[in-house]
Amino acid sequence: MSAQHVLLVYISVSKYEIYPSIYYLKAFAEAQIKNDYIKIVTKTFSLEDSSRYIAKQILVNKPILIGFSTYIWNFKKTNEVIKQIKKLRQDIVIILGGAEASYNAEKILLENNLIDLIVLDEGEETFTELINFYLKNNLNLHSIKGIVFKEKGKIINTGSQKILDLSKIPSPYLNNLIPVKKNNIITYETSRGCPFKCGYCSYNIGSYKHLRFFPLDRVKEEIIYILKKQPRKLDIVDDNFNIYEKRAIEILSTIKDYLKSTIITLFIRADVWEISESLVSLLVNKNIFCTIGVQSLNKKTLKIARRLHNREILEKNIGILKRFNVNFILQFIIGLPGDTYEDVLLMIDWAFSYLPYDIHFQVLRINPGTYFKKKSKKFKINYQKNIPY
Repeated sequence: MSAQHVLLVYISVSKYEIYPSIYYLKAFAEAQIKNDYIKIVTKTFSLEDSSRYIAKQILVNKPILIGFSTYIWNFKKTNEVIKQIKKLRQDIVIILGGAEASYNAEKILLENNLIDLIVLDEGEETFTELINFYLKNNLNLHSIKGIVFKEKGKIINTGSQKILDLSKIPSPYLNNLIPVKKNNIITYETSRGCPFKCGYCSYNIGSYKHLRFFPLDRVKEEIIYILKKQPRKLDIVDDNFNIYEKRAIEILSTIKDYLKSTIITLFIRADVWEISESLVSLLVNKNIFCTIGVQSLNKKTLKIARRLHNREILEKNIGILKRFNVNFILQFIIGLPGDTYEDVLLMIDWAFSYLPYDIHFQVLRINPGTYFKKKSKKFKINYQKNIPY
């Protein structure tokens, strides 16, 4: 009996970017299923690749089931690839996951008959159960939590999957599932979720309302493994990297011990609690860049956005970063309800007064599932209803 192939596909912005989502799914599923006749294959492509080329490369493995990881930047391309696949193989099961599909599931299924099913929130547990359903004929589709599908023209939502213990996901880095090379840009998470409720953010919805951490010893091992490979860049994408300072200090100490040529980027929260000099001293490196989300300086705007903010603490923390000559970037959102043109000018003047390494301005996006999406009429927010929102 030949192996049945399940494909996990991610389309990145650049061929050099490595995003871990499909590798976490593979690592978890292989640990749970342990079946020589089911082969889980990961394939990554970039937006530079043609849809026809991607479809043909996917079909080489003759998969029975394909899971696509979708985000705002690859959703259009993913749909183009699915059309190409279905022209050649109508029998293949197409599953979408990731932020773009997860928070927009019903709309996507109603508009696209080529998609069989959408996985909500974290996909490790759910995708493993779906493999068992489609390839081993175990379980009942209605009994699998965390999915949305169409049945006889009706949308079926099976409800939330249980919150995942991150320690149960085998490391895709230490298991050599992720090919780390010198020219790669690695996206890396030491935790998932966010305890805050900012109205513009989708990182506090569903299971992501629960802040959880990968085991610290494993994180340190993974960072050592990655830094020894010397990729071009390591993006640590935790929203609140320094929420537990002792843990952050241990991670930064590991980075300091093994950092050579890799550029490190991370986000630190600087407007809620004071940052110690012990932590700041570990950020002093020409290759380390930390981004501080300010978003707005208008108290009314920040209240509408449900963002905790203490201006005094923020300015004190920025002062410490400057004193230690840390590379820090100040980030703002343009278009938040309550902000005026004059507010934006004040933000620019305030930011330049600190002479940061860089200043980032992002236009507000009304992403599916967010508080601002639900309250857009209340706050009179006019926005594009489709990508990029």
